[in-house]
Amino acid sequence: MAVNRADISALARDIGPRLPGTGKERRAVHYVMRRLREIGVPAALLPVRVPPSFAFMYVVLFCWIAVGVPIGTVSPLIGFIISLLGAIVFGLELLRVPVISRLFATRRGSNVLGIIPARVNDEIGQPARRVILTAHLDTARSGLLWHTSLIKVLRSVVITIVSCVIWIPILLLAGNFGRFSSIWQIAWLPMIILLLVAILLTEAELRGEALIGANDNASGVAALIALANTLKNGHLDNVETWLLYTTGEEAGQVGMHGFLRDNSFLPEETYFINLDQVGAGTIHYTQSEGLLRSRPSSDQLLKYAGEIASRHPEWGSEPANYRLMPTDQYAALIEGYEAISIIGLDENGLPPHWHQTSDTLDAVDVNTVQIATELAYELIRKIDAEVTPRRNLADTQDLPLPVTDDVPSS
Repeated sequence: MAVNRADISALARDIGPRLPGTGKERRAVHYVMRRLREIGVPAALLPVRVPPSFAFMYVVLFCWIAVGVPIGTVSPLIGFIISLLGAIVFGLELLRVPVISRLFATRRGSNVLGIIPARVNDEIGQPARRVILTAHLDTARSGLLWHTSLIKVLRSVVITIVSCVIWIPILLLAGNFGRFSSIWQIAWLPMIILLLVAILLTEAELRGEALIGANDNASGVAALIALANTLKNGHLDNVETWLLYTTGEEAGQVGMHGFLRDNSFLPEETYFINLDQVGAGTIHYTQSEGLLRSRPSSDQLLKYAGEIASRHPEWGSEPANYRLMPTDQYAALIEGYEAISIIGLDENGLPPHWHQTSDTLDAVDVNTVQIATELAYELIRKIDAEVTPRRNLADTQDLPLPVTDDVPSS
């Protein structure tokens, strides 16, 4: 099972920046579809509405909440109401209730799905287990917000932002009571912080360079193509493998959330393995993920990954707590599925070149991608070996997935 460097090169160099819902991302969709068909894996397009990024929604929300402070100089009550409504919408969006985010989903994107059936199905055509391998197709922008000094304290920055969102309406509310009428003026400080963050988000979108994403995430896509080739040539007995290439991961995991919204699986029989940024650093497997609220990865997948890593000390793979912006794994964990991510991290526990202009082909080590691919493959084989087979009636044929070259236009 060899990773083809040409796949990374085609995505990063030949196609280039693949911002969510753009023509270049659609070219990447076409490329993956063609590669899967060459391997012999039926592939389907799953349309998803995507925003150009996650940034503009938060710019609007932060300005909405902040404007309550100057309005409070005229009417503390009106300022309080405005900031409170903004804070409520912000909280609902964090809880995945799309109050305004759907208004920003102005582009058409597509997930790509390929399926490799198990050899043994039960009487209603279901495999004993289903493994969904994921890697995102889209790329991000650079910007001052993603400077390495800020990335190292990103969790603290986000906690500060959330605190500002909460304190502004509280302080404005206090201004409505004579005894605390002057205390509301402290709200100018969190207002300034929110506006500074809004400026940084805007700077990244307007001045940041669109990245070619060799490591993030052409490396993960190439790993899934290599896995598709290996698994197609040797179907597993009890595990049906889904290969999901997602759009909009850099815009709030909208592709993954859309896939999970449209598809329902038995949590006890479904595993998600996410490959993201596997071309640099040392390959790790996540034991938890979450910027604000940490969610544990699958205990079973962690156990399997630890056993595999112990058999391959030359890989240097270890568990890691991933505390940066959420990946597609986090979307699966929210829905209660067994999930784990395979990711390359440096000595500081950060993905090398993350949202940096240095994320180029020269930064990708194919041997590192190969390690991640082999770890994922061994995880799937371990699941296959450990499950109780369903009733063996007959070998399955390839699933009748629709195959189309039609990619939604922008």
